[in-house]
Amino acid sequence: MQAILNRMRTAFADRDAGRRGLHTFDLRTTIHALTALEAALLDRLGKRLGVPVAALLGEGLQRDEVEMLGYLFYIGERNKPDLAYASGADGKDDRERVRTEIALTPAAVVRLAEAAQTRSGVNDLKLEGSVLAGDAEIEALTALAERFHDCRGPYPPSVSGRSLACPDSPGRTQRLARRLFGRPRLNAQTDHPRSNLIN
Repeated sequence: MQAILNRMRTAFADRDAGRRGLHTFDLRTTIHALTALEAALLDRLGKRLGVPVAALLGEGLQRDEVEMLGYLFYIGERNKPDLAYASGADGKDDRERVRTEIALTPAAVVRLAEAAQTRSGVNDLKLEGSVLAGDAEIEALTALAERFHDCRGPYPPSVSGRSLACPDSPGRTQRLARRLFGRPRLNAQTDHPRSNLIN
């Protein structure tokens, strides 16, 4: 397997000479083609040996299951731009229905989380941030924490070059962080029902 990958790596090395590039997405091609081929070869080898791919990597299989992380996103008005965004009105469950509706308020974000939990059993949540003003995002995080008491999150939102600091309320971000993220965590190994098998 390594011989195949090394031949490919050598033959197409020039394709990645420009490295990642200055864009937000990775411009390399060879490394991605190698990764796809390696995944396929590992899958085939695992099937032949009767073991999961994880058993072939590093120190082998470390656990049978892992807890899933549910990503939540703010959702804008899908009909505002002149684009044919799908409607979830006829969705088979609440998750499909609410994922195309506007979700810019704490109540709407909580509804998204409830639908995700009902559909997949996810217990851990992360709200993708840097969409609204910091104060508004803190309200959404607070609503999630109050609704999902057993959740190990909501994990701090991903922020792009700014914090959730609220100029009108100094120290509120720190107090929120202590309240939401400073509370004792459940033990991921023993206290959470498993949501996603990896083998």
